[in-house]
Parts: sequence; C-alpha cells; structure tokens
Amino acid sequence: MDSITYILLSQLGVAVLYLLYKLLLSGDTFLRAHRITLLGGVLFAYLYPLAYSPNLHAHINTLSGRYNVELPAIEVSADVLSSSFTLFDIYLCGVAVGLLLFLVRLLSIIYLRMRSTGLYVEGVKVYDPAIDVMPFSFGSAIFVNVKNYEAGMLRDILLHECAHVSRLHTVDLVLGELVVILGWFNPLAWLLRREMRLVLEFLADARAVVRTASAKDYQYHLLHAAQQSSRFFQGGAYF
Repeated sequence: MDSITYILLSQLGVAVLYLLYKLLLSGDTFLRAHRITLLGGVLFAYLYPLAYSPNLHAHINTLSGRYNVELPAIEVSADVLSSSFTLFDIYLCGVAVGLLLFLVRLLSIIYLRMRSTGLYVEGVKVYDPAIDVMPFSFGSAIFVNVKNYEAGMLRDILLHECAHVSRLHTVDLVLGELVVILGWFNPLAWLLRREMRLVLEFLADARAVVRTASAKDYQYHLLHAAQQSSRFFQGGAYF
C-alpha cells in the first residue's frame, strides 16, 4: 500500500470517528466510555488501512473490470504527474513542522521543571515554576504557582490535577497531538483532539468533585483560576 492511500484512509477513519462520536455519544454522561471510544477509535483509524493489502486491491480491480467502460485515451504530461509528489512533499512538510512544535513543547516542559522548585502541598509533590503559569500537569508532574492561590483553592486545583495524573491522561493528550500532526490538513482531526481534551477535563472534574468538601466551591475555584489565564502563561501553551 502506498503512503498516499494510507494517509487518505486513515484520515477517513478519523473523520468517521469524530462524526459518529458527535452523533451517538456526545449527549450522554458515560465519560469513561467516551474516553475508551476515542482512544480505541483513533487506534483503529490508523491501523485498519494496513489491512488494505495488494491482494485486496487486485481483487477490487478484478471486480471493477467486469463493468468497465471504454473511454478515450487521455495523455497526462509529466508536469501533471509531478504535482502528486509536490502535494505529498507539502504534507510531509506539515508533519515535520507539527513534530518540531511538539518537540519544542516537550523541551519547554523539561526546562520548566528544571527551573521549578519541588515541594509538597497537601501531601502532593508539585513543581512551583519561577514564572506564572496556569496550573497544569504532564505525566506525573504537576505545575502550579503555590503563592498565587489560597489554601482552599489550591486544594481543589490539586484534586483536579491529581485526577489527570492518576488516570494517565497524558497518554490521551499525546495521542491527540499525534492525530493533529498526522492529519494537520483535516479539520475534523483538530475537532477530534478538542473532544479528547474535553473528555479528560470532565473526567478529572468528576473524580475531583467527589473528594472535595463543596462541589460549588470547587467549581468556583477552578473558574476563578481559569479567569486568571489572561495574565498567566497558560499550561495550554505546552499542551
């Protein structure tokens, strides 16, 4: 199977996954099922084209040959043929740029961790950066400016971020980034990544809210933290 066929089939799978998800699942509250569906669907979208073997291709051509229609011969110049290579090169350039930006964000997290002070808050290991950032987590590391939040608000923020860490949500984040990198030209790939991120936020909230003293205060605290994003370097700039 050639590369162009694989790209087109995989992006078709991504598009179908997003449309089916929005049509069938986005209205219910079974968040774990949402996450499993999105993760499994993404893996399937990029694996099923591998079943497109040369033998299958030949079988399809044999079937279609029974109903062929004679058409006048059309001459295609070398310039037209070379355009396909140009389009593929453009695709590869887009993937390369996406991978480069992805690598820069990973390195920025490593650098931020090196410049942060490690300390324990409420028994949780956190990294207090030297610059103001919106609270976020990546892998097992939680980044939060401890001095910017009062005790109750900080506790709820940590509950939220600990939920991300304990449920390995970084796996989904990275997979969502790869979906966009490989399908940068596909608008539905970007929308699918957004849905994956939203599901993670809902899952973290659902897990954290049962551990907090007041669900109303929890919602207020996270809303207040989000409203400060205009003057902070946001975690979303990393992921």
